[in-house]
Amino acid sequence: FDALAPVLNDHAPRLDTVIPVAVLQSALNSEEVPPNALELGRAMLTGIGTPRNLNSALQLLAKASRNGDAEAAFLIAGALAEKDPGTAYGHALRAAANNVPGALAVLDLAERGTSYDRMIDLQNEAGGGPDPAVYGSVLAMRQAARGFLNGTGRYRSYSAAYYWASMAAAAGDASGAAIRDEIEELMRLRGDEAAWSKEITSLENGVLRDWINKDVPAGLK
Repeated sequence: FDALAPVLNDHAPRLDTVIPVAVLQSALNSEEVPPNALELGRAMLTGIGTPRNLNSALQLLAKASRNGDAEAAFLIAGALAEKDPGTAYGHALRAAANNVPGALAVLDLAERGTSYDRMIDLQNEAGGGPDPAVYGSVLAMRQAARGFLNGTGRYRSYSAAYYWASMAAAAGDASGAAIRDEIEELMRLRGDEAAWSKEITSLENGVLRDWINKDVPAGLK
């Protein structure tokens, strides 16, 4: 005790962090997305600045997340990744795609608890159609495949990753073939090999169709 020489101080509470009741009530009663939804949602999630209330916090943050706020999506995903991974997963997809720090780990955690069908459905809902510009470059195909597989910078989509990896492999790219095989191994380890094999049939038919109809070899650089 003498060596450590602890000092006892009396610090006043940080009143500047307390959110006025009128501001809180206005946000909770609003049907629109409050401009301070992220700030208030975080406060109610942590219980700092306002009493902790998980349900109200998630309602506010969900409004912000649906409005495109990636940080709000990350907070929701982090709060629900273990107790409700199926709900957390869609928000985690958005947060990771926007490169929010820590979001990729939360995405992986939520994915482990999400059923195969829900995982694929949420990935398909988040993603768009193939980018025409990617067809002209093997490097772009490989980068697209890796981006969709990782889920950073793009929404994670194993279907899109497999599509572009197969395109790259068809063009002679060994890395594309490796990514394609990596996805198959990932599904095997998840225990979803049988369900994924059906998806592969559809994807391979699509790759062959687009390879021919778009005459991909003629446009490669």
